[in-house]
Amino acid sequence: MPSDELAVAYLHRLHRRITWTRFGRSGNSRLKRIAKRSVAPIYWYVKPVVEAGAEVKARYRAVKSAYGVGMIDQLVGCVAFTASFRACPSSYFDYRLFLKERWPLRGDYLYYDELWLLLAWLNSELGPRDAADLSDKRKFYARASRVGLPVIPVLAEFDAGVILHNRPPRELPAADLFSKPADRWHGEGARVWLRQADGSYSGDPGSRHTAAELYETLRSQSFEHPLILQPRVANHSELQPLSGKGLSTVRVVTLRDTDGAIAAALACFRMPVGSLVADNFASGGLACRVALEDGRLGLAVFKSDTRALAAHPDSDAIVAGRVLPHWSAVKQLAVAAHEEFKSLPSIGWDIAITESGPVIVEGNSEWGANVVQMTYHMPLAATPIPERLAEHLDRLAEACGLQDMRRARRPGCARYPGVLCTLSEDARQTPP
Repeated sequence: MPSDELAVAYLHRLHRRITWTRFGRSGNSRLKRIAKRSVAPIYWYVKPVVEAGAEVKARYRAVKSAYGVGMIDQLVGCVAFTASFRACPSSYFDYRLFLKERWPLRGDYLYYDELWLLLAWLNSELGPRDAADLSDKRKFYARASRVGLPVIPVLAEFDAGVILHNRPPRELPAADLFSKPADRWHGEGARVWLRQADGSYSGDPGSRHTAAELYETLRSQSFEHPLILQPRVANHSELQPLSGKGLSTVRVVTLRDTDGAIAAALACFRMPVGSLVADNFASGGLACRVALEDGRLGLAVFKSDTRALAAHPDSDAIVAGRVLPHWSAVKQLAVAAHEEFKSLPSIGWDIAITESGPVIVEGNSEWGANVVQMTYHMPLAATPIPERLAEHLDRLAEACGLQDMRRARRPGCARYPGVLCTLSEDARQTPP
């Protein structure tokens, strides 16, 4: 391995190796896993063609119409991309790698599934308890509130048909409420309950529930996923024109280096649009970059649309150039929160800015790369993130005894104490 291997190239290689290690191991029976593993060397080559073909079939007409790139060129490029990076073929289109001027940049991006897998491996080895507490919104609230971090209160929990009363129905605040699954992402299942003049709650036009009926509704829905009920939080008055019918949040990505120092690395501002009550970028929300120095917003983008917008499409309120209130407090809160979960190398914090200051909505131990790279209009290779993650992963691979999964040895590279490796011996095999 060359000693000057770039951090992002190392992360691509490591993702490919881990993917090969786990390839063909899914299945709910031993017989299925054996069958899959026996054909894995063949399917390793076939899978990118199958996945890329399906993605091109779904998207080639729109690309042909907008950019003039033919179906064959799209298919060849998408297969090459998927086979090289073992990433979801949708990223080939999301980053417009079918354009000749963008194709050379393909190695500089970290793709959603790559970053997710690498962070998941790091977190499972370095901080499984911290990662578990972040992934469950109930555990996160309990732990964060215990150490005094400003978080949105949980009024009640609903799990497998059981109501866990933090507060009984008769003691609910006289305000709008918000419910969401305790273990899901991307704003899935989020719902606003508007309080009416008679004290009832409306979740859909024409429907009304008493507080007790609302609890019963959420209880019946909790068999699929556990739910939490919270007060609905309102943005700062300066940000309400950008918040549509939901809550806008700042995604602040914090990094811990191998010496333990924690700092904010990147930030972006996410906004609901239309009827969305959540601001999630992957689910159709709008987002823009935030300058770390002063909290100034950049041009906004949608994940599915490459146009840069200076204003919010619903309200026509200016986005670009606006400065977020309480910005210094937002950064300080993100770093302070990471100190509480300091075993994890990187966390994506979703922070709402209210009239009285910032409040944490949730923390993400595995955060998405798309919203950061698309709002900054540059790949993660241009940021400190790949280098910091490469340092952690290199040390972890060394501690696990996986020498060929390491970056070139550098002076002063200490081991993580007490790390257990979850990768099998097959990780030592070189993927095709």
